[in-house]
Amino acid sequence: MSHTRSVASSGRSYHQVYYQNYRNSRRNSEVDEYEQDLQRQRKAAVNSAEYEKTWKARCSECYDCGELIPHKLLYVCRSKRCYGYFDERNADYSTPFEFYEKEKVFCSVCSFDGSHKHHADDMEESHPLASKLASKDDIFQDQFRRLAFIDHDDPVDYAITQVFKVEELPVIAAVDYLATAKDPQEWNKRKKELMDFKAFVDQRRLEGTRFVREISEKCLRFYKHFVQIVEDTLAEDEERASRKETDKQKRRSGDSGMSSMSGSKPILEHIEQVVVVAAADSTVKIEEPSTPTENMPKKTTQEADDFTAKMICRSLSLHYDQIRDDMRIEHALQDVAEKLHANTSTMENKMAAAKMFCDKHNVILLYP
Repeated sequence: MSHTRSVASSGRSYHQVYYQNYRNSRRNSEVDEYEQDLQRQRKAAVNSAEYEKTWKARCSECYDCGELIPHKLLYVCRSKRCYGYFDERNADYSTPFEFYEKEKVFCSVCSFDGSHKHHADDMEESHPLASKLASKDDIFQDQFRRLAFIDHDDPVDYAITQVFKVEELPVIAAVDYLATAKDPQEWNKRKKELMDFKAFVDQRRLEGTRFVREISEKCLRFYKHFVQIVEDTLAEDEERASRKETDKQKRRSGDSGMSSMSGSKPILEHIEQVVVVAAADSTVKIEEPSTPTENMPKKTTQEADDFTAKMICRSLSLHYDQIRDDMRIEHALQDVAEKLHANTSTMENKMAAAKMFCDKHNVILLYP
């Protein structure tokens, strides 16, 4: 009722208002349909351009009539008396597309109803011939023969034979795989598959060789370093044992000298008693000779401190070689400093070991 009053008060009838709304809605729908038609036309144009591009890629022109014909429907002439004679002996192509660009090809109409109808038996389909000639490459096939060869000196090939018990790899029939392609597009697709396969195998073999070389070098370096540590330690142990034996022999010789001196002591005592009696009031005392301790070998602490510092330095060097390949240099040196701090030796020995470590590895060790 309120809508009817508003329409009546405006001086227009209800039917006039309804008709105006109908015209507006129809105009909007026509605009939408027009925009949809434009979109369909653009899409059809794009599809048409793509189709035309694909069509041209799958076709070539007939040498006689100039029509664009699919590759599967084109022929070559084998008649030596024909102007379109095809000689296979000098043919050399890298792809089937190159064959169609260079050679004279004819459609079925021109081949069997046109100028070639008198020697139609000499007409041959061009597509199998194009794929065959483009795939006729001994060098290309040799690449896959070499790819199938197992080199026992190669780490990856060695694992194939020893771990997986595969004695021989089959040779990929690359030329036959290309020659049986249905069209040049499929020929290109198969060629890409073959090259990707070859690149994958070559890359894996290269990465395997590089990995084994790096691990072997790291293992050999650590092994030689530890062997050197063992040899140096054994040499120092032998030197220390020899020095200890020498000290023991010197000590024995000093004890024998002291025993000979003690044998003359009763005679000195007798002489002392005689002198005391004869002198009456004055006592003359003859003292016993002192033990020649100045000739005895004295064991200093300097040699022991040097040996302890060297042992601490070797321990730090061994620990540093074990961890420096797995972390940054500054972190490895920090770990070495913590290990040195945890050692129970004296501060002088620790400082001497730290100096030896820095001189040996040409680094700066922040200790203490």
